[in-house]
Amino acid sequence: MFLLVALSSFLQNAGTATWGGILASSALFLILAIINQVYLFRKKISVPLIYISVTVELSLIFITKYVMHFDERVGYGMTIKEPATFTVYFLFIIMSALRYNKKLNIYMGIFSIASYSLLLVLAVTDGGMHFTPDVTKMFDKDTIRLASEIPKIIFLGAFVFFVTKMADFTSGNMKRIEDAERTSNANFVELKSVLASVEQTAQELLNQSNELSVSSNNIDTVLSEHGELMAEVGTIAKEFTASIEEIRSKSNFQYRTVEDNFMKIKEISDLMEKINSDSSSQTQKADNALRLANMNEQNINRTIAAITDMKENSKKIEEISKTISEIADKTNLLSLNAAIESARAGEHGRGFAVVADEISKLAIMSIDSSKEIATIIKNTVDNIENSSVMIGTLAQNLGHIISFVKENSTFMTNLSVKTLNELNETKILFSSSVDVDQAAKDVLELAGRQTEFVQKIQNWFNNMSQLGGAVSDSLRDLQSLSLRLKERSAEMKSILERT
Repeated sequence: MFLLVALSSFLQNAGTATWGGILASSALFLILAIINQVYLFRKKISVPLIYISVTVELSLIFITKYVMHFDERVGYGMTIKEPATFTVYFLFIIMSALRYNKKLNIYMGIFSIASYSLLLVLAVTDGGMHFTPDVTKMFDKDTIRLASEIPKIIFLGAFVFFVTKMADFTSGNMKRIEDAERTSNANFVELKSVLASVEQTAQELLNQSNELSVSSNNIDTVLSEHGELMAEVGTIAKEFTASIEEIRSKSNFQYRTVEDNFMKIKEISDLMEKINSDSSSQTQKADNALRLANMNEQNINRTIAAITDMKENSKKIEEISKTISEIADKTNLLSLNAAIESARAGEHGRGFAVVADEISKLAIMSIDSSKEIATIIKNTVDNIENSSVMIGTLAQNLGHIISFVKENSTFMTNLSVKTLNELNETKILFSSSVDVDQAAKDVLELAGRQTEFVQKIQNWFNNMSQLGGAVSDSLRDLQSLSLRLKERSAEMKSILERT
């Protein structure tokens, strides 16, 4: 623009000082513009360069208006009163305001007012102009109206003030916009991070849902195997109960047999006492003694038969005791398998593990009880064998007694002595029979306790079966929840992918 003014002045034959000054100012302004473009290209902002640029711009207006007075056709009068260059003040003020620097705008306003006021002073002091209040002389070359110039200066200052306020307001808004942009960028970055985290969480949730579904299927399989195992255990428990009932029945029979033998031995003892009394009191009753001996022989034969039965029954009880021990071993093995299955079931199998442990303890108690029964039965068999030997000896002695009574009545004296010995042995046998009776009672009592234990085991397994059903229902709910969770995770992931 200033180059055009310089060219126009040259073509209109203005003085060299006029168009040369304008041209030099334009060249300086062009150099300054190039320097500013270099800084802008490098994206650098230099505050001193900005102040220098503003100073040069305003100085360019001052110089342009100043050199115009060298043209005699214009002089200071038209230089001051010419409105176009004065309007350039406002153009540069607006350009400076776009930098949104309050201090810079104030500086530019002061510089603009000062430079224009300096022109007025030069016009009066150097140009020979004077002030006039006459409005008709407003366009004379040598007159200046303060009523016109002072409002121009005031308007220039007011415009600078208004532009400064607007620039300050706009600068504040821009700072708020920049803060909002930084906040928005930070929120956007954080939102991206949150979305990435949500996406990762959704993926992990989906993976965990799949794992939960697989685990649920595995647990379902374990529960199915648990149900089959419980059914098998129930069958074994029923068989075990039947075996215990059979043992109880045979133990009861053994007890009755022992009671009968006890009564018979007691009868033998009483009879031996009577024989001893009869033999020692009178020998003339040899016939009665012979008759009694015959009766004793028959009783002994029956006793031998009863003892033989006792021996056979004891062997059967011993076999049953072995069977109990085998069942207890199987129960212990079953409890071990149950403990392994409960360990596979994890947290849901903890109660099952406690029950399996109790079953193992009961199995051990059963084994111990079976061993005790076997020991008692062995002792009983030994006592019965001893009794059998004794009774066999008694039978032989009675045979000799009968022979002795038949051959010689004087044998009654010896018979009395022998019957006394037999009486003592019978007392020993009676004492042994008391022990056998007590052992039979113990076996019967243990069989009853074993039955109670088996009943408890059955109750425990029933509770475990119910617990397995409850766990199965919970597992179905968990599978349903896992399916819903998987669907929600897939929906969340789909939403995030669309986002």
